Amino acid sequence: MITIKDNFLGEKESLQARADAIENGFKPEKGPDGGTYEGVAKEPKIYERPVFKSALASLYKVKEDEINIAFGCFRRDMQGMFTHSYAHADAIHASHAGLLYLTPFEYTSGGTGFYRHIPSGLMQHPEGLSPEQDTYLTRDWMIKNKWEMHTFTHMVFDRFVTYPCSYYHNRFPMEGFGDTDENSRLVYVVFFDLLSATTSP
Repeated sequence: MITIKDNFLGEKESLQARADAIENGFKPEKGPDGGTYEGVAKEPKIYERPVFKSALASLYKVKEDEINIAFGCFRRDMQGMFTHSYAHADAIHASHAGLLYLTPFEYTSGGTGFYRHIPSGLMQHPEGLSPEQDTYLTRDWMIKNKWEMHTFTHMVFDRFVTYPCSYYHNRFPMEGFGDTDENSRLVYVVFFDLLSATTSP
């Protein structure tokens, strides 16, 4: 289930998180999947801030200690910084992912697309695949005409979008936008597990 929550942290907190990331700076970082990703800021860890933990727990109607956050980071994607694939899933990280949009309203463009794999009809990466089946699906992540968008979430400042990591998705536009820290695409992405039986808001 894809869930959208506007005014997630509040304008003041989101502006501070954005300013802190820009002050810290962005650089290429190696991800848990072994790939190198441009425009990453690991600090500050805003998922450790009380306001973030409280907002996430409130969204899922659980106690804060029922959420285990694996990691989070900022991603800045300028024009021309293409993604590694046309669609992908992040199931290796955790059960759920969340995106906090942090681009100011006047520069906002696009959002996040969720995709269906046309040959199989799948909208999320299945568990328990054989290596051959997994290879069949993951190699298609790089082939544009194998995918169609079924859901789109618009980028709005301080909007939080959360979904199971197994969902096929990608940023949109895929080539990013903007040419400065001020006007480019900026999100905070966080991966987490729910330790209770509750799996959706």
